[in-house]
Amino acid sequence: TTEIYTLSLHDALPIYNDVAMPYRRLAALILPGIDGWPETMGLTHRNVFDGYLNDAYFWDTCSYIGLLPLAVLLALLLRSVVRKKLPDLPWAFLAVMGGGALLFSLPLTETLRALVPATIFRSPARLLYLATFAAAVALGYAVTAFLNCNLLQRRVRRCLVGLCLLFHVLDLGGFARQFVRTVHWPAFGTPAFDGILDRDLTDGRIAADDPLARYDDVGFFDSIILANPYRAILGIAGFPPDFNTQRVDASGLPIPALQFAGVRFVITAAGRRDLELVKRSGNDSLYRVSNPVPRAAFFTKEMTHFVPRQKLLDAFLSQPRRDTLLLPAESRTGPSGSPSSGLGGAVTYTRPSSDEIRLVTASGQAGFVHVLESYDPGWSAEVDGKRGLVAVANGFSMAVPVEAGAHSIRLRYQTPGRTVGWFLSFISAGLLAALIFRPYRRTRA
Repeated sequence: TTEIYTLSLHDALPIYNDVAMPYRRLAALILPGIDGWPETMGLTHRNVFDGYLNDAYFWDTCSYIGLLPLAVLLALLLRSVVRKKLPDLPWAFLAVMGGGALLFSLPLTETLRALVPATIFRSPARLLYLATFAAAVALGYAVTAFLNCNLLQRRVRRCLVGLCLLFHVLDLGGFARQFVRTVHWPAFGTPAFDGILDRDLTDGRIAADDPLARYDDVGFFDSIILANPYRAILGIAGFPPDFNTQRVDASGLPIPALQFAGVRFVITAAGRRDLELVKRSGNDSLYRVSNPVPRAAFFTKEMTHFVPRQKLLDAFLSQPRRDTLLLPAESRTGPSGSPSSGLGGAVTYTRPSSDEIRLVTASGQAGFVHVLESYDPGWSAEVDGKRGLVAVANGFSMAVPVEAGAHSIRLRYQTPGRTVGWFLSFISAGLLAALIFRPYRRTRA
């Protein structure tokens, strides 16, 4: 298992994600680690990152791009000064964009940033993304210009470029390697609890203070979770709407939030007196969450309320209920069959893969099958082999309308725009190959 270090903030306030580039951190663009490393990286034996409000100042300003692009930028700047001539328009635009992005990431431009009626990036320091892009283009330009110049023999020029790029790979790769750590199973996880989880977890989720393989952990890092599920979990946990955190350790969530997230077990080194203790192993304890919301359930039309789509999540968070399903107003045209004998319905949930969910339903009347999974436009449904409707439920989960009787439902996820993305990637690769081959053919001619 490979663990990649990412930003991890517990109970961070919004200001923690609004970081301007400190002047002291500019030196780290040339010598990474000069002012230390966060404890989570395990490199504090070299130097501890200290003197800042929190570790966000490291992560949001960590923009080392290698020494080679910096040397190229310096060489291009000196050439312009010596020639007393600005670059041509495309390159001048990139120079202004990169230099301006670096300038606007600094504290001295705070007043000017406040005048802009929009946020380009969440954190001002992340304007360095634009500076990084400009530096990468400058490096590409320098490589092309050097290969096409008349200085030295062609083979010598190619060898020099190859050596420079090899140095760049080693330089930047060595820096990136600091953020990756390989952890071997079973040391990664809690194998002492696997027997209980394999027997009793079924289709439920867990909440662990450390990430575990094999299980669906409701904890998350906010860059890889959709906005509405993020708001829903934190809202049920009692946090205000403007609360912001980048890593949620779900093992510390209150019982209502655990239940609505479908969590059956909590694994943590911290004590949870409000939960039933199942087993201890070393410093870790396994707790059971009583009566979690099922991963799939049937709701009759009488149990369903329809509200405007934009108000769904707020309506749900104002009074979270297990016996009521909130759907957008346009879903009123869902199942219309007349009720037969029976009051509710049963749903069987299975998940062959992360991109596929299978449901088998049997109901005495028409209604909606609620699936406790984040709603996304990439989900599609087949009901008895025919195309079905996937509606957003409670503002963050999914629901599929069905008529009375027995039905087989198949939900599949496909990344929106994936086909177009592949097509554009192939076109771009072809154009790049043509641009590379064309000068080479001219040279041979």
